[in-house]
Amino acid sequence: MNIPILMLHHVGKNPDPSGKLMCIDNAKFKLLLDCIESQGYTTIVFEDLIRKNADNAILKKSVIISFDDCSAALFDFAIPELIRRKMRGVFYMPVFHMGNNNSWDIDEFNTAEVKLMDQGQLETLAKAGMEIGSHSYHHIRLAEESEVKCLEELVTSKTILEGILQKPVYSIAYPYSSVPQNYRKLMKSAGYLYGLCIYRAFQNRYTLRRIGIHQSDTKESMIRKLSKTYSWFRCFYDAIKR
Repeated sequence: MNIPILMLHHVGKNPDPSGKLMCIDNAKFKLLLDCIESQGYTTIVFEDLIRKNADNAILKKSVIISFDDCSAALFDFAIPELIRRKMRGVFYMPVFHMGNNNSWDIDEFNTAEVKLMDQGQLETLAKAGMEIGSHSYHHIRLAEESEVKCLEELVTSKTILEGILQKPVYSIAYPYSSVPQNYRKLMKSAGYLYGLCIYRAFQNRYTLRRIGIHQSDTKESMIRKLSKTYSWFRCFYDAIKR
């Protein structure tokens, strides 16, 4: 699958400097959506791939916008802007932290507190046509955990989300892009169809490569990141870098 998958975290009017690597402001997000529209891309979610059986015509000019952590502040601007443009996105929730905050970032990186969506907001998001995925249960580095613990993280988060949404959860975004050992076996056992990483050199359906969007991005760099050429470049670059 060679669809560009964009990765964002938090979008806000005046992002806190402590989270500068994970935050973009409203103007930058609007610019991103402008670029997607100007280049003729359609936003899709993983359910579209399954329902349309990954038809080549769908894949040719499509993009997936993904949001990690499910910041509640996305309802202030980003989500309304997506809805206004009839766009869709995939939102990844670390389920244990639902309705709480980004304690893992606060503890490890001393970043500002970010309030996360609660159950009602997830339900509202789904009713608006957005897709919800898992970001594990505890937001931990799965590559450092036992197979038993990883399976528990994958299954628990998926089960809870499906209970809330009353619909399937198709994908997971691995926290920190930390892919568990024996991930193929674990993903199949847990019932996921797709797994998302960050800048991974080689990909398959369980390790799909994502492209980060940052405050430092310009119109030109965003358009470049949407191109298949950039995706191939990252594939070779990341293989060499590793």
